[in-house]
Amino acid sequence: QDYHKYPEMLFNTFNAVYNAGVAEKAAEWTIITGEGKEKHIEISVSLLKNDQGGVIGFRGVGKDMTERKQTEEALQQSEEKYREILASIDDGFFEVDLKGNINFCNEAAARMLGYKVDEFLGMNYRSFCKEPRFVFNTFNKAFQTGQIQHAQTFEMVQKDGTDAYGELSLSLVHDKEGNLVGFRGVGRDVTERKEHEEQLKYLSLHDQLTGLFNRIYFENELERLGLSREYPVTILSVDLDGLKLVNDTVGHEQGDQLLIACAQVLKESLRSSDILARVGGDEFVALLPRTDSLTGEKIVERIHSQIESYNSGHQGKLPLNISLGISTAEAADKLLQDVFKEADDLMYRAKLHKGVDARSQVILSLLAALGERDFITEGHARRLEELCCTMGEKVNLTKKQLSDLTLLAQVHDLGKVGIPDKVLFKEGPLTDREWEVMEQHSEKGYRIALSSHDLSGIADLILKHHERWDGTGYPLGLKGKDIPLECRILAIADAYDAMTSDRPYRRAMSKTKAILELKAGLGSKFDPCLLDIFLSILKASDTQTGI
Repeated sequence: QDYHKYPEMLFNTFNAVYNAGVAEKAAEWTIITGEGKEKHIEISVSLLKNDQGGVIGFRGVGKDMTERKQTEEALQQSEEKYREILASIDDGFFEVDLKGNINFCNEAAARMLGYKVDEFLGMNYRSFCKEPRFVFNTFNKAFQTGQIQHAQTFEMVQKDGTDAYGELSLSLVHDKEGNLVGFRGVGRDVTERKEHEEQLKYLSLHDQLTGLFNRIYFENELERLGLSREYPVTILSVDLDGLKLVNDTVGHEQGDQLLIACAQVLKESLRSSDILARVGGDEFVALLPRTDSLTGEKIVERIHSQIESYNSGHQGKLPLNISLGISTAEAADKLLQDVFKEADDLMYRAKLHKGVDARSQVILSLLAALGERDFITEGHARRLEELCCTMGEKVNLTKKQLSDLTLLAQVHDLGKVGIPDKVLFKEGPLTDREWEVMEQHSEKGYRIALSSHDLSGIADLILKHHERWDGTGYPLGLKGKDIPLECRILAIADAYDAMTSDRPYRRAMSKTKAILELKAGLGSKFDPCLLDIFLSILKASDTQTGI
């Protein structure tokens, strides 16, 4: 007992042998050597009897098991550490037998497919792989080469039925005798990465705004069709008319809507086998394989019919106008690049031929939109025209000047079609940023007028109609008589009619108060001489009406 670390274990072993009368009993003891070190020994104990069969003691055989015990403890600690590591990593770890059944996995492996560990164990890989043959080939390759198979991507089905992508690395598992008993692997969910890659691939070949193919895809298809047997091939070159004018005046958001509408009309007019791409800002191209010139012309007619249908169904909105060129290669002896150039040239020729008409339609639509959004329907333009003409006659304007002034009174605020409603109809004072947006309407109107044969003559007047006598107006900061006479007349008449008319954000003020406000702007906002003339006109009008 002096050298035994746990004397009670020694006693229990002897006592068990004595009570049972067994010849031998194996036990593991921990002893203390003479140097004070611990040793683990395995003891086999048997009874020691005399000649009469009486028990007189015990005999035993001992074997030093210290090294084996230490090895087992080290292995146990290593296994525990190994399992802790597997439990803590995000990657899924698993082992399968030669039939492909899961016999070990960590939580991450089960979670990747939406299972719990106890559900996942025993499952066969074929039950969750969309392409079991692909995974089998990966197993087989590892078996044949004896090498680790890295980062093989496969498609899998999760417990809830949704598709996902995994990345698999495999190695072989051998038993102590070196026999192959299965495979172990590391799996990683790469669904998000795969979706991102697919999105990048899609964006690399598609136009982000319209969803059509882009120029890169078009050029690849043009080259492919040139080497194919899909002749005859017809090419349509299409341009959306007036896009720049729309972008410059009512904004790119409206321009984008027109592009989307144009793409949709073209797509609905073509066949599923046709290839439609947006190849530039306002340019589209359609490749029509196995299409002769006669069939191509019928498709062009269908496109124009769809355009008319769209415009009739969107009254009051910006019209959709296109210029189109068509060319056909009946056989492979004609290069498709030449056919595309021919279609493009015909499209530009059509665009030049109809350019004025197309712009006029856009401008008419913008004027209609102004009538709906501003105060023209309330008689503002008519009253302004009468006031301006009366003043113009008083200061002896020429017939041309009077004509320009009349037209200016009608369309001076044309650029307001490009101002957002939240700014144009805001109740209360505008912020500095909102004023910057509002002041852009003079320049927007100027650009619209320049594009119109009917309005180009007064484009300069539209640009300058918000200049002030003292030079603090916009957009050029002109001063005094540098401001066109027509604009100085309009400024007074417009201010008076605005003050004496109801607006969404305020009630009309009295005529007396409006006159006081005009006088307050004498020499700053308004030309003093013209203001005197205007006030005399108002006074004469009061006299005539008996006010």
